[in-house]
Amino acid sequence: MDENLLNGNRIFKFIVDSSEDAIIGKTLEGVIWYWNKGAEALYGYTSEEIIGKSINVIVPDYLQNELPPIFDMIHRGESVEHYVTQRVGKSGQIIDVSIKVSPIRNERGTIIGASAIARNITQQKSIEHAIHLSEIKNRAIVDNIGEAIITIGETGLIESFNPAAERIFGYTPEEIIGQNVKILVPPPFDAEHDGYIKRYLQTGEKHLIGKTREVEARRKDGSIITVLITLSEMRLGDVRKFIGIVRDIT
Repeated sequence: MDENLLNGNRIFKFIVDSSEDAIIGKTLEGVIWYWNKGAEALYGYTSEEIIGKSINVIVPDYLQNELPPIFDMIHRGESVEHYVTQRVGKSGQIIDVSIKVSPIRNERGTIIGASAIARNITQQKSIEHAIHLSEIKNRAIVDNIGEAIITIGETGLIESFNPAAERIFGYTPEEIIGQNVKILVPPPFDAEHDGYIKRYLQTGEKHLIGKTREVEARRKDGSIITVLITLSEMRLGDVRKFIGIVRDIT
């Protein structure tokens, strides 16, 4: 064998074996013939234990039907990009993974197998799940609190409107989100409202931010009510938003 080719093969094998991602080679029938160190670390099987076995070994029973469509794509010369699924390790642990599956061709271009590169995303999924649960809990609190909670963008447009705000003002979220918040302000103050926000953004002088005030507000039917409003500011990077907490004291 050519020395350069031999050295190239050694370097390639070193790179693949050193990868933290699981890299698996399998035949078109799903029989494993290559299993790198990353696959050993991810799934718990040594290459001696797994080579010669079906890829089904690491696929949970409830996902066995996802394999035939993948192999159909490989037979057609197509790749599967960043497929998020689950696999099962030697210990029986279910592992969340992102997988890329590509056809392997010989020197004549004939498809002879498939390579799979898998990355463990279990921790990422756990974090996403925790964030999702936190969002659900926070949403439940916001949706069930007695005060109206309204978020407003820098241009004064309403971005969220909780159920208490619906009850107090008579608008549904579909009706009011995207409207200027001055729709809730009775005349003559509604005409001046945009100027209040603009001056604050230009000067930074806080007249209402962080304070609780008793003011009049306007409902959908035009009736005027008396409310206590606390206005606070929130920053998301360079973007400022305003949160109004409103209690009807009419």
